[in-house]
Amino acid sequence: MDQHFLSRFYLSGFCDPDVPAGHTPFVWTQTLQQSVWRRKSPKKLATTPDLYTFSKADGTKDQSLEELLGKIETVVAPVIKRISSGASSILETERQNLALFVALAQLRVPAMHDNIGDFIGRVGEGLIDILHHKFTNDPKAFQHYKERYKRDTGQSIDDLKVESLDPEKYKIKASRASVVAISLSPVEMVSSILLKMGWRLIVTRSPDWFITCDNPFFMIDPTNKDRVFGDGLGAPNIEISFPLSKEIALFASWQNKQPMEWCEATPYIVEKINLRCAAFATRFLVAPKTIFPGSEKLKSKTPTVE
Repeated sequence: MDQHFLSRFYLSGFCDPDVPAGHTPFVWTQTLQQSVWRRKSPKKLATTPDLYTFSKADGTKDQSLEELLGKIETVVAPVIKRISSGASSILETERQNLALFVALAQLRVPAMHDNIGDFIGRVGEGLIDILHHKFTNDPKAFQHYKERYKRDTGQSIDDLKVESLDPEKYKIKASRASVVAISLSPVEMVSSILLKMGWRLIVTRSPDWFITCDNPFFMIDPTNKDRVFGDGLGAPNIEISFPLSKEIALFASWQNKQPMEWCEATPYIVEKINLRCAAFATRFLVAPKTIFPGSEKLKSKTPTVE
């Protein structure tokens, strides 16, 4: 079963506002490999088969993670809809739920999964390389290792040759379950940090819409010209931007001392947030219209961010 790594309700917030009567609502999407914008239903976008479904020991399917994500989305969806429609305040509990939703949006996407999976693979291959090098240069250590393994497990690996540990023969790939579990493990910490930062909810209107992408959580320290995040979310000059819908975006930083502010966006600010969002995309962009602040710059080159 296809499961969304970006919530369907979230993608619906970027639908074209001028969908003809009787037509299914759609967004405009463009892959990074192609420059053509195409209509697509939010239902069919940002999905992966059984992304959050895992097999139990008895062979049955475990849907608990998908169900949990659905419950969170059910709580957050009306909050985003309300502020996108012009509400100018939210409750503290709603702010907490938004922080959790944004944290999950950072951690549940393929870009994060790919990074975690690549890291696990490199660590595993590095360990094999270390063992191969050690045992090649110290055959006695290799023999002692095999004896200890048999003593600890009751299983023999006497036939194992040191050549079998050659790292060139291996490509280690982490299981999907381990990647998803590790990716989501810091969600409470991330949401807690976001809540401690100052927020601005930046509001825009037609035709200066916000866009989103497959990896919409953007983080940058604009004072760091080398684009190295250093302490990450804890860095004093770090800035977070996250488009909540075509009408509203979240901007969070330590420099903003107010827990919550609302402000009207200029086309320049919308363009800046859109280009930041596009810079973190790894698969596709999503927009309510094919023309938006920043669209011309996206045509000509990879967007620079500031």
